[in-house]
Amino acid sequence: MTFDTSLESLIQRWVERSSSSPRMTLRMPLRTYLQEAGALAALMERHLEPLEEEGREYPGLSRVFDEEILSWETPGEIRELVIVIGELQSRHRATDKSTSQAPLMAEARRLRGEWMAALKFLFEQTHHQEGAAELRELRAQFKDQRLLGMVLSYMSLLRCVERHMEGLRRVGCGDDMLARTRALEEQLQRQLKGANHLHLQFQERTVQKQLLSELDRRVEATRRAFRFVFREHEDILSKAQSGYARARRRKHTEKKRQSRNVEG
Repeated sequence: MTFDTSLESLIQRWVERSSSSPRMTLRMPLRTYLQEAGALAALMERHLEPLEEEGREYPGLSRVFDEEILSWETPGEIRELVIVIGELQSRHRATDKSTSQAPLMAEARRLRGEWMAALKFLFEQTHHQEGAAELRELRAQFKDQRLLGMVLSYMSLLRCVERHMEGLRRVGCGDDMLARTRALEEQLQRQLKGANHLHLQFQERTVQKQLLSELDRRVEATRRAFRFVFREHEDILSKAQSGYARARRRKHTEKKRQSRNVEG
């Protein structure tokens, strides 16, 4: 099995496992969160069993395993989720930054604008109430600027144009413009078919939030376990907590202190 195949299997497995999970909104930079989660997994793995180090004895986390969230598999699960979320984020960024898609989307928006202006003029001239309702529905669809949304809205626009082409010809829209629009729709369809289905879900943030929820359940359960088991070992406990969260708390405390000084 190649690495790519293994990675795709890993992604698919976690997407399926998280499909019923609630959606989580992250309150820190994703990169920082994933780095902290990876470091926590390594720390947990080191302290699963009681350990003696540099003359000091440390307890083991295994004594508080509940087998539901915390188990021998938890460090590996955290690492897998970090890999999956990081990989899907990389794909998302790579697609967003792709220049090959940009000219196509720009041309699609330009033609869409021409058709919408012509349809609006035609429906106003003919007092076409149903046509006006169609335009409102199309405008609502056009709010989604991603590839998937562009393809779906473009298909709806093309069907509308084809239904009213006779009237559109009278206001100056030629068959060459219609042919360009059909060709562009085919190109957009090919772009969509070439896109990874999991990426499209991730682009909508649904999968990302569910995967983060699965990861956060394990991260928070692990930190709770560290706070209890290592309550007498500040050197270990400090490593298990979020450095980002500590920095934010210090900053907040300092702002409050400065505010009180000013008021005083």
